[in-house]
Amino acid sequence: MVSLFEHFRKIVLLGSLLFSLTIGAGCQGSFAMVQSNDSCAIMKRYSENKILLDEGNLLIEKKEYLQAIELFDRGIASIGQSYSIEGVEDDTEMKFGLSNIEKSKGSFEISANLKSSVFSARLQEFLNGRKCKS
Repeated sequence: MVSLFEHFRKIVLLGSLLFSLTIGAGCQGSFAMVQSNDSCAIMKRYSENKILLDEGNLLIEKKEYLQAIELFDRGIASIGQSYSIEGVEDDTEMKFGLSNIEKSKGSFEISANLKSSVFSARLQEFLNGRKCKS
């Protein structure tokens, strides 16, 4: 028997996939990317990380904080510094450092929530920095 949580997880993951397909439909239109000739690769990278973010947030709901932290760390590493936009102030580095301090103190719930916030903000900036400015 499939749990209610598993149904919810599948709905969230399907929603993320549909969102990604909608944005990247044909890799053209108003969401055409400007910093790369390979906009499909950018959307694929965004989609993969969005799924990690959603899965991590579901793990937080299940109180599986260490697993969530691991997913967020993978996603944050995947994006690297490519999220940053010239002229936009970035406060995520401070939150990222604080989340590592909280983790070392054993405050896994706080650490997971901070990393979720960092990952979410960086992922959004990653996408925003690649949209056409028209």
